[in-house]
Amino acid sequence: IPTYGEEHQPNFSGYRSSRAFYKIKGSKILIHADVNGAFNIVRKHTKDVFE
Repeated sequence: IPTYGEEHQPNFSGYRSSRAFYKIKGSKILIHADVNGAFNIVRKHTKDVFE
């Protein structure tokens, strides 16, 4: 059986502090989780949109 994705380990920039907020590691910044998810979708779709 082939296995996929074993060599790739995701790097998370923070954690979900509650149901609605995402906290960035080493910072006091809180981002609404829905906004963070939308940003990640846009970033995945268009690589250079926010650079």
